[in-house]
Amino acid sequence: MAIADRKSVSLRFKGDHNQSDVIIQDILGSIAIDSKDIRSYCAYGRLLLSRAENAILRKEFSKAESYVATWEVKNSEPSGPELQVVRLKNTVLGRVFRYEGDFPHARHCLEKCLQTIPGDASRYHIMHHLGDVYCELGVPGEVEKLVLDEINQLRARGKQHSKAFRRLALPLAEAYILQMRLQATEAVLRELLDIFEGMAGHDVSDQLNHVRSMIGLARVSWQQARWSEARQTLESALGLTGKYRTFSKGNYYIEVIYLFLSVVNFELHKYLEGQSTLASAQDILCKEMPRHFMPGMGSYFLQNLSRTERSLQWPRSSINETPLSTAFNRAQMILEA
Repeated sequence: MAIADRKSVSLRFKGDHNQSDVIIQDILGSIAIDSKDIRSYCAYGRLLLSRAENAILRKEFSKAESYVATWEVKNSEPSGPELQVVRLKNTVLGRVFRYEGDFPHARHCLEKCLQTIPGDASRYHIMHHLGDVYCELGVPGEVEKLVLDEINQLRARGKQHSKAFRRLALPLAEAYILQMRLQATEAVLRELLDIFEGMAGHDVSDQLNHVRSMIGLARVSWQQARWSEARQTLESALGLTGKYRTFSKGNYYIEVIYLFLSVVNFELHKYLEGQSTLASAQDILCKEMPRHFMPGMGSYFLQNLSRTERSLQWPRSSINETPLSTAFNRAQMILEA
């Protein structure tokens, strides 16, 4: 089972979560689980967690919850391997709550996980998600308390190119944006972008976070009314979504980028292009619920874009007969519900 787990994880990191599921289903269908054999029972738990991770990538959050719910601790005094699976289970649940937009419950799960592993290297993954949840909850100061010392320690050890550094720097940059510390935000994001662009290979999370960093940099330019820079950065982000397997056609975040571009094009007086990018965004945003894999993109930043778009006075000659604010109005209703 341990070999199957490693294969499933490797395939998922390469972006092939469907084949990862095949590996898991094959092994689960060929073994009998003995809950008295703690080693094999914990290996079984890790396979269920891997299956839940694949469900998360398909946005099947209820399935992910159901997979992890089937594994429970069997001993009144859990062993070390059992406690590791419990921690991983709570991390998955915290992320599921986050992706569903239930940020208070996500915070509870992730903070609880972090308390159990104060010195473990796996804490960086939990801190990354918890930092993003703090941003969603509007407490960016908590992010600094959470990650800043760790980032400085990683930097002092020359670990800026590690996944741990990338994971922690991303919520810090988001916290700086929320605090309008734009110079600090730009410094962090440009450092991250240099790292992403120098990497030979990008797994699923790196692909998502590379695009996230580009959008963040465009937000900095937008706040400073550097419209041409914002547009160039957003177009570069679109180029990355065409390159990376994580972003399929009609991906939610591609449409958010189009949304953002429409507002930037308006400021540049490129009205026809603005209407075109707005139309490109509308189809998916009218059908999809907001996504929360990137902080703000399904909540406060989307809401800000919605309000901005509704305030724009498009020249009559550029307006399509279709009411293009529909997507934004729907997003606003969902966010304010």
